[in-house]
Amino acid sequence: MGETGIDDLYKVNRPDVDYVVVEYKFVGSGTGKGSTRLGDTLDGKQGGENWILGSGRLEKAVGIDNARDVLASTKTGRMEMWVVTTRPDGSTIVEVLDALGKPKPTDTSRILSSGLNLSGARP
Repeated sequence: MGETGIDDLYKVNRPDVDYVVVEYKFVGSGTGKGSTRLGDTLDGKQGGENWILGSGRLEKAVGIDNARDVLASTKTGRMEMWVVTTRPDGSTIVEVLDALGKPKPTDTSRILSSGLNLSGARP
């Protein structure tokens, strides 16, 4: 999938979420976050709904039939977008994105447990 710009798309078995789109970013400093590395494109900010649905990106990633299902889930608010940052030390951070591709509080996720440590193990 990464060739299309969408790094991962997961179908999930939840009563309130059908799909999760994940963008992966590597940052060279110990303090950066992936959301600061999401690019601005003609379709909007990388990781946002317009970017996911724009330029035939979704159809290229999952095919036309599956893209219809994802589009329907997007229109009904049943899709989440995340950016997962990997730092040079191997630690990771998960951020939840809003429809514009901007980070929002992680506790707004209907999948991630609040209080869950979303930073990966540190050496």
